[in-house]
Amino acid sequence: MLQISLSFDILRDGLVFLRTAYDLLRSFIGNILTNTLFKAAPKTADIYSDALSLLISLTALYLLLEFVTIGKRIIKTILILGWVLLLIAIGLSSLQLIK
Repeated sequence: MLQISLSFDILRDGLVFLRTAYDLLRSFIGNILTNTLFKAAPKTADIYSDALSLLISLTALYLLLEFVTIGKRIIKTILILGWVLLLIAIGLSSLQLIK
């Protein structure tokens, strides 16, 4: 029971961290937009900072998943090659034992 509670605490803390990081990113982008592009209309900067922070977060997630996919492909290729080479080695070894 303690392990389940600990797992939920870790998950909750991770989600709180992600939410805090997202809020910091949104406020950082909002400040940049307010001080540069939207000096005349700071309210507009809030709208665009929300959209930009969402798109930046989704892009980062996409890139992370893309790297994981590339890694999975490489590992899959190495595993297939390893199994094939092992089966060939076993086959050749058994052929030498028959003769």
